[in-house]
Amino acid sequence: MTLHLLLLASVAASAAAAGHVSLHAQMDLYWTLEENDTVIKINMTCASTEQYCAFGLGQSMSDADTVLCRVDGTSAVCFDGSVSAYRAPVADDQQDYSVVASEVSSDGTWSVMLMRSVISSDATDKAFIVSGQLQSVIWAHGPYNAAAELPFDYHDAPNRGSISISWKPLVLVNPQHLELAADMHLYWQVMEDETFVAINMTCPSTDQYCAFGLGQSMSDADTVLCRMDGTAAVCFDGSVSAYRAPVADDQQDYSVLSSEVSPDGTWSVMLTRSVISSDATDKAFIVSGQLQSVIWAHGPYNAAAELPFDYHDAPNRGSISISWKPLVLVNPQHLELAADMHLYWQVMEDETVVAINMTCPSAEQYCAFGLGQSMSDADTVLCRVDGTAAVCFDGSVSAYRAPVADDQQDYSVIASEVSSDGTWSVMLMRSVISSDATDKAFIVSGQLQSVIWAHGPYNAAAELPFDYHDAPNRGSISISWKPLVLVNPQHLELAADMHLYWQVMEDETVVAINMTCPSTEQYCAFGLGQSMSDADTVLCRVDGTAAVCFDGSVSAYRAPVADDQQDYSVIASEVSSDGTWSVMLMRSVISSDATDKAFIVSGQLQSVIWAHGPYNAAAELPFDYHDAPNRGSISISWKPLVLVNPQHLELAADMHLYWQVMEDETVVAINMTCPSTEQYCAFGLGQSMSDADTVLCRVDGTAAVCFDGSVSAYRAPVADDQQDYSVIASEVSSDGTWSVLLTRSVISSDATDKAFIVSGQLQSVIWAHGPYTAAAELPFDYHDAPNRGSISISWKPLVLVDPQHLELAADMHLYWQVMMDATLMAINMTCPSTEQYCAFGLGQSMSDADTVLCRVDGTAAVCFDGSVSAYRAPVADDQQDYSVIASEVSPDGTWSVMLTRSVISSDATDKAFIVSGQLQSVIWAHGPYDAAAELPFSYHEEPNRGAASIVWGSQQVPATPAPGVSVATPAPGASVHSLTGDFSVSVQLETRDLLDGTRRSSEALATGDFPYTHVLLTFVCRVGQYCALGLSGDGTMLQSDAMVCWEHADGIRCVDWYCTSRAACPEDASQDLVVEGSEVLGDGWYTVKVSRLLDTGDDKDRAITSENIDFIFAHGAASSTSSPSARHAAEGTVAINALTGTAEVSDNRDTAWVHVFVSIFLLIALGLASGILITVRPRLGYALQQSAAGSVLSIVFISASIVTMAVGDYEHYQGRIMEVGALFGGPAQICLALTLLVKVKVFSPCLFLMSVPQERALVWHRWIGRVGWVFVTLHALAVMVEYNQNSDEELMQMELPTGGTTDGADDVHPVSGLVAWVLYTILVLLGLPVFRRSFYQAFIVSHVVLSIGTLACTIFHLPGGWRTWAIFGIPVVLYILDTVYRTYLGMHSSRIQSHTNVGSVTKLIIEPAKPIKEWGPGSYFYVSVPRAGFMEYHPLSVTSHHSTNTATFYAKNMGPGTWTARLTQLPEDAKAPLQAKLEGPYGKLSFDMDKHNKLVLIAGGIGVTPMLSVIRYMDAAQEATLSWSVRDAELVEMLANDLHELAVQFKGLRVIVSFTGVGLDAFKHETDRIIFVRGRPDYEKLLSDNATEHSAVAVCGPSGMVAAASEVVRRSPYKLPLHTETFEF
Repeated sequence: MTLHLLLLASVAASAAAAGHVSLHAQMDLYWTLEENDTVIKINMTCASTEQYCAFGLGQSMSDADTVLCRVDGTSAVCFDGSVSAYRAPVADDQQDYSVVASEVSSDGTWSVMLMRSVISSDATDKAFIVSGQLQSVIWAHGPYNAAAELPFDYHDAPNRGSISISWKPLVLVNPQHLELAADMHLYWQVMEDETFVAINMTCPSTDQYCAFGLGQSMSDADTVLCRMDGTAAVCFDGSVSAYRAPVADDQQDYSVLSSEVSPDGTWSVMLTRSVISSDATDKAFIVSGQLQSVIWAHGPYNAAAELPFDYHDAPNRGSISISWKPLVLVNPQHLELAADMHLYWQVMEDETVVAINMTCPSAEQYCAFGLGQSMSDADTVLCRVDGTAAVCFDGSVSAYRAPVADDQQDYSVIASEVSSDGTWSVMLMRSVISSDATDKAFIVSGQLQSVIWAHGPYNAAAELPFDYHDAPNRGSISISWKPLVLVNPQHLELAADMHLYWQVMEDETVVAINMTCPSTEQYCAFGLGQSMSDADTVLCRVDGTAAVCFDGSVSAYRAPVADDQQDYSVIASEVSSDGTWSVMLMRSVISSDATDKAFIVSGQLQSVIWAHGPYNAAAELPFDYHDAPNRGSISISWKPLVLVNPQHLELAADMHLYWQVMEDETVVAINMTCPSTEQYCAFGLGQSMSDADTVLCRVDGTAAVCFDGSVSAYRAPVADDQQDYSVIASEVSSDGTWSVLLTRSVISSDATDKAFIVSGQLQSVIWAHGPYTAAAELPFDYHDAPNRGSISISWKPLVLVDPQHLELAADMHLYWQVMMDATLMAINMTCPSTEQYCAFGLGQSMSDADTVLCRVDGTAAVCFDGSVSAYRAPVADDQQDYSVIASEVSPDGTWSVMLTRSVISSDATDKAFIVSGQLQSVIWAHGPYDAAAELPFSYHEEPNRGAASIVWGSQQVPATPAPGVSVATPAPGASVHSLTGDFSVSVQLETRDLLDGTRRSSEALATGDFPYTHVLLTFVCRVGQYCALGLSGDGTMLQSDAMVCWEHADGIRCVDWYCTSRAACPEDASQDLVVEGSEVLGDGWYTVKVSRLLDTGDDKDRAITSENIDFIFAHGAASSTSSPSARHAAEGTVAINALTGTAEVSDNRDTAWVHVFVSIFLLIALGLASGILITVRPRLGYALQQSAAGSVLSIVFISASIVTMAVGDYEHYQGRIMEVGALFGGPAQICLALTLLVKVKVFSPCLFLMSVPQERALVWHRWIGRVGWVFVTLHALAVMVEYNQNSDEELMQMELPTGGTTDGADDVHPVSGLVAWVLYTILVLLGLPVFRRSFYQAFIVSHVVLSIGTLACTIFHLPGGWRTWAIFGIPVVLYILDTVYRTYLGMHSSRIQSHTNVGSVTKLIIEPAKPIKEWGPGSYFYVSVPRAGFMEYHPLSVTSHHSTNTATFYAKNMGPGTWTARLTQLPEDAKAPLQAKLEGPYGKLSFDMDKHNKLVLIAGGIGVTPMLSVIRYMDAAQEATLSWSVRDAELVEMLANDLHELAVQFKGLRVIVSFTGVGLDAFKHETDRIIFVRGRPDYEKLLSDNATEHSAVAVCGPSGMVAAASEVVRRSPYKLPLHTETFEF
């Protein structure tokens, strides 16, 4: 085209820059810049004169600054416009484009030459960018229709698009650069608001192609391949699949802007492509500053070859990661290596590349870091500044020499920068796993890696310009390249809202700790140390969204002071949405700061203090560490806890304890091994189940869970509020056994916990293991465990304190100590040689010795417990009772063994140690041990053996003899027995000479095998309490011979009592006790010794005739001025064998409270069972409620609760026949309480629990009351008989102690009990039907008055303890609330709208004074008409529907003087309207009438009124047959209108009136559905004619009629639901 040639000529003449771009196959742009780049000329060629052509400066149609041209005749016309909001272009006021020339070709194409200033004078026009950068241009061509509204259909043009044009040859400004190979480079720049990438690729030879592609491998690369064709480069955009040759894309997205061939044969090409290609198969450039995988290759190009591009076989190819925009580290991790050297890093590209930004202090210095633990093996990178850019080299360090550069340089310098202050930084990148086998890999698994670093002067002239090893600033550190991950961290809950998680890393050189904290308003801190005064702490808080921490020390309880050297590194922190936060810290185990404590990572415990509390930046001490409300100390094992030389005890064949006392004897670590994951294991500090401080563990999944609890009164353990045992670790073995490692402070911060005894003394421990059942009520069956026991443990190696000593031979010694309240013997036996055994035994000779023999096996002693018989070798006992606590072999060959054994062995064949201070015979021996001999222990032939007498306990000093008595020989065997925690006693039999023949009866006992005359008792009691022992024949206080001692104002006093009954224990006229000594101890105890003849000759004293002495015992508060009161019952019994020192203690404390709650439980169970039954099986439930079977079932449940209470009383009073009165007392209380409870109306538990309405509950009320009266009567008669037989005191003058307080506050009062029985008797008599029906109002008044009196006297009669209120509290409170509420309702008077009398029948229509609860079929009210009787309420059935807002009642005159008689006498036309009071409604049908399509209603007399109510609540679809038997003509006349009204309203109603009276013209009221017959109804025919399987029956009338009709209904084959009413109020 001539215009195009003209433009080219113009270009050649002006030598100005020119360019060309093909916008479309039929549209091109040619341009040139002139006049110093201030004017641009553009030649636009177009496809057809029928079409317009347009282009514009802009990125989209919505803001383009355009020029549009078309052909008008033979020349082009153009206009300069703008596009807004996708509308048609609008011509600018100022047309800035000039048409220089235009031409139409013969083929219909046309062109136009335009000219415009680069910067238009029109402010709305965009400027051309002529700096060599890209500019967005839109273009379009399409049909022109002059007649159209929008002749230019710009937005709908079929051919349009956008492109980026560089009006001047493209110039990359500060391009990024990457050397792919020595002779292939990439230079690039992201342009056009990050929408285009411009890339200059340089290549080694015109005979070779160059290619690069987006992707990680050849198999999925999106590539561009370029080669030289003549003097210009040609490229094609393709993709690689399955390692084949690249295939050109249909859409070529790379544009070749320019290319150049250099004289040396190298060449380059400038390419552009959109960041996001319009080709969906192309990968997008990542221009977010992150890395992208790129592959590259260059190699020979052979046009004749099948695959001219040998891409896959190129000798030079590879892959690399490129950041198209300057690399940006997103949320980089950071570490301060020194004050002026930092590392920032990020792991990228699916964890295959690490990008690192290293900042350095000075351009005169180098900076370096390397992977490795020391200088001798570091894999380093060293960087320095050369001019204005950083240069780095990748090297290795060996043998502390200068780093040597690697052959393969793997670190890429991405960018560097020198700041104005001389500091500089460099951005590096390296693959995680280098292709250089000599390089170390980065660890990116979230674990730590050792890194060394240095910075120092760089001297280019020096032999070693990098003085790495002598750098003044260098060090090593551990780095987690990925956010640190704790693998299986250990965990400790410091408080409910503060936790520590930790892991020891890097060959135990670094500790990583994650600390979680409760609130961003609070700091959290922990420190190494035992107390605040010497803690080495780290304190952290939240500043904005990140945690800041400082490493400090605490001294003299001051605020923490920051260390000069901060050794804790904050790795990461996080603030949660709920305000809690956490921080990940790291510190070297051994800090380089000499003032810091080291972490103990040997598996031992270390003391740690902790705190969290408010942080106040404005405060003088923003960290209130010492006053923190939440702080404490704990022991932590940073590595899994290891017990070093632990002590060991085998509790059972399959349960062991291993333990070690740690941390300056402040912590005990215990490893407990258990037999099966199906079982729990437990141990506790204590002597018995009743006071154990226990820890119980079980396996939950694969880990052990434990809870710290206490055991009281032989119940299941109860978890403590404060859990003091920490589970350190647990393990389940493949054979199902398991173990758990626990720690606890020796002295717990929980005051209820027992302390571990770590003084080298013994402590009592109980243990158990057994099945764990999660579903059981008590999943830990601790008390019934088949494997349980008690043992004594010395948590520290046993130490004998002031032991007694005996030299058996020159080279054999015994040292011993009696421990654990004289229940345990500890013996240290020293022996002459490891070649010899040592043995001793209890006994006088070889023929009956109970022995223990020990020898050395290796370095430890082994012992066996045996017996000797007939001078044979000892035979090992089945039960080994001696425990080897420790043994030691000395360098000189001597050895020793520490043994323990119970004083009284559980093995009946073992002799007991005598620890009463008396002598005991002992045999001993030592001699050679020959394992091969038949009798390796040559016990009987030993040259070194003998016998000795030993006093195991402290020698006793005889007490001062009483007058008339001289001391002779005491019996062996006295020992101390703990009866309760506040009372201990020892019993000693003695033989004393009798003087003056006093108490001659004792001489008869002092003969034969029982030569003792006296018993010596030693009491140990708490100050302020009395202690009592009694000789009793049946284990009760009744007729017991009691000895009581207490602290009196005049000193310790003792009294001889004789208890004539429960009520009286007067002092014996003959005081036979002799106080032989007493002392008040300094620790809140006193002791007293008393003696007595075994047989005093006093008929009030019991004689002791054998070595087994049966005592009862009690203790309690005592006054210093008076004698203690008698007791109702003993606390327990103890059988003491004074010869052997053994004792059996039985606890008789009151357990009756259990039976109270069991009784209540049974009654609640009755209610719930009834309610569930009614819900699930209504027919059966209601049938049971009203049937004899239901009554029997109720009686069974009530009786069961009463019997349970009786059993409780039987146990409470120890089963004595004489206590039969008390046996009936508990059931009587239950009956009284139930009688009151079922009488409650509004808040009725019967209605709530059992759906039993109030009128039916009245039946229960009557019968429970009568049963209660029987129990009360039996109780009163039995008590009177008992005291008549056994007491010298008048019953009415007594107050009976119950065993409560000593001041009588809990005593029983017989007089009030007798009054209660009398009132109760009158109450029952007046409640009989004959009186109740005849004198109803008198019955009501008397019933209320007598009930209050009976209940008050009963409560006053009983002790004022919790049991009384547990029984009577709820019924009394409910009844009072019920009465108050009903009284409140009765305060509102209602108006009687209508009052009609017909003979003996009265009809009342009452308008309630206020809205009341809706009533239903079968409901009734208690109605009071004050004019007929003040405060006199009677139950009347309501016959109207609640929707009428009036209540209609019918009342029949019941005879002269009755309320109903007075009601009929009221005048119907009274001047003042009559008032009434309503209470209710109550009652309902016992079936749901809506579920039955046909009802059979049977009524007798006035009993028809509830049936009228039922009919009014029918729906239209229901049918009903009413059979009414009546003999009162006036009642028929009164109700005739109601019957006719109902028959009209309900078409399904049929009425059969059976009239049995006289004086009625029956047939005048008869209709087709109201039939009158004479005579009694036939109920069987009635049911057969009218009932179906979907029917229900209601019966109301006299009791005889109801019984007859009910029997017929029950015989029906349909099992019909039945509701009955008899008006038995």
